[in-house]
Amino acid sequence: MNYIAQINAFFDRLPSRPLSVHAVAMWCYLTHLANRAGWPRDGVVVREDTLRGVLGIGHGTFCRARAELAAAGLIAVLHGTGNRPPRYVLADLTQQAQKVATVNKDIHSQSLRDRLQSSLPS
Repeated sequence: MNYIAQINAFFDRLPSRPLSVHAVAMWCYLTHLANRAGWPRDGVVVREDTLRGVLGIGHGTFCRARAELAAAGLIAVLHGTGNRPPRYVLADLTQQAQKVATVNKDIHSQSLRDRLQSSLPS
């Protein structure tokens, strides 16, 4: 994944799909960790207390922010067994943004063709 493209895609979607400030901060930190780790396909492993400490949030806020990101399809949380911490897999937003751009381009092209067709004499 491309770090800058991923961040741009995230913030491009934010006005139409708002998130809490805690969810945004969590996503940014998880994205940072994934980038530092070389974007592993199986995600990054992070302990809850580590995330909470970095973000400065309590357990309840942490759970709500994580659930919000998962519900928005931005992360998948693979819970560890026993004392193992969870693994976080981030969605590739750049692919989603490209699909949306293609659809928007197609819609715009069709609309333009329709307007041109209607302006031509019969």
